[in-house]
Amino acid sequence: MAMEEIAAAAGIARSTLYVYFPSRSDLLHAATGAMYAEFAEELRKAAPAPTAVAQLRSLIGALVVVVDRDRKFFRLLLGAEASPSVEGVAIGAALANIAIAINAETVAILQRGVAEGCFCATAPAQADLVGQQLLGALAVRSSEVGDANLENFVDRIATFLAQALT
Repeated sequence: MAMEEIAAAAGIARSTLYVYFPSRSDLLHAATGAMYAEFAEELRKAAPAPTAVAQLRSLIGALVVVVDRDRKFFRLLLGAEASPSVEGVAIGAALANIAIAINAETVAILQRGVAEGCFCATAPAQADLVGQQLLGALAVRSSEVGDANLENFVDRIATFLAQALT
């Protein structure tokens, strides 16, 4: 998306947009940072759940809430991240920060699940794989055309992951 299109969508002059964001990279970096902050806030707001499986559902729900706020933007980030450009590398690094935060939360949930006896002993070692599955699920969610039921989507992903970790 060109800066002219972004300015038009925001209802501002292109020159005004450039005052705040001198380049498209600056704009995408700021937007990615804002998405990271949203993910962090949703994770913080997610109340501790009574079980590890319920906490996994809570994590997935928090992530889906952020993606649902702007599915098109999330797809744009994923597409930009795949680009070999400098901009793509910067977006990839920003998305890596989101993945690291998700991974840290996932490790804690998996360790709790082992202690509760609902996940296998090797589950924490699979945190990276679980994180990749979560990001894949978010990519699918961002590309769904209709308003798929949030709770149904979260339940499907949580059930799949919980079964894979037992």
